[in-house]
Amino acid sequence: MHSVQFLSVVTPDGLISCLEGPYEGRKGDWGMWKDGLQELVLEKAWDDDGDRVYLFGDRAFYLEEGVIGAFRGRNGVALTEDESVFNAYMAKQRMAVEWGFGKVMQLFQFSNVKLMMKFGLSPIAPYYIVSVLLTNCHTCYFNSKTSMSFDCAPPDIRDYFGLTQDGKEELDLYLQLVLPDAPIENPVANEAAEE
Repeated sequence: MHSVQFLSVVTPDGLISCLEGPYEGRKGDWGMWKDGLQELVLEKAWDDDGDRVYLFGDRAFYLEEGVIGAFRGRNGVALTEDESVFNAYMAKQRMAVEWGFGKVMQLFQFSNVKLMMKFGLSPIAPYYIVSVLLTNCHTCYFNSKTSMSFDCAPPDIRDYFGLTQDGKEELDLYLQLVLPDAPIENPVANEAAEE
């Protein structure tokens, strides 16, 4: 085995919302889909209003339930104008999604398997998983090109971790001590200032 790979989903808020793996490098995208993400996507395929939600994927996932892809010409028949417009629009959206993957490599360059990681000599998968988690934290604090492109703000860091009110206050106090210049709102400090 010469590489490790993951299958992941970037959502419009700029977060890598699903990270499945690690898988051996020789395993194909479709096999990873069947082993990991398919069940999750089908389970979460409806929004709060009861509308169907789809992932936009590449050709490896074409015609899978819950996934849509670009239109392709069929038997020499050219795409219709609407299909061509859809493909052009979605190509731009896909580029914005790719920025989410690029942000991991930008912030944590050592996670670039091709340059720094040596299979069997370093814990490649845990390094990448932690890099994704910290990238998501960075996105919660500082936004991202992806979330700005989709005009969809990422969650507050406290909501990202699903903290209770007590947990939120503890995190705020900790961050205030460790990172006094961090862009967080501290409800305890705000209440004291108002009194």
